[in-house]
Amino acid sequence: MINQNKPPSDAQRFLQNVSARRSMSVFENQSAPQTQTQSPEEIAAIQAIRREGQRKDLKRLLKMRLHDELANTRVHLEYQLSKTEDMINQTTIVKQHISQHLKGQAISELEERLQRLKQMPVYDDIKDAIDSIRIK
Repeated sequence: MINQNKPPSDAQRFLQNVSARRSMSVFENQSAPQTQTQSPEEIAAIQAIRREGQRKDLKRLLKMRLHDELANTRVHLEYQLSKTEDMINQTTIVKQHISQHLKGQAISELEERLQRLKQMPVYDDIKDAIDSIRIK
């Protein structure tokens, strides 16, 4: 049972949409001509055509949803990349300032921490994966 105070999730909205389409096809089936005069092969062909139409509709809906989600993810990741680049620039400035005032081991420790930060290629991997997906 869906909690009325909580907005429905994407999955619930999707299932409601598909259910609504399915119930519309039930009404279409009821308004269709009587199948008593048709052969079993004709009935099977009509049902196959309807199922294929439903598959195409579902596939189209899924592609549209996936395309929208990927676009939103791309925008979010580009925003995160710009923030990361700004932080790297600020870090470089701070590093230059610190190197003027610190000596020896403190500089080495700071440089080691900066190297660990540079070794997080998560964003590039995600961006490459998103760029590799082509929706036709």
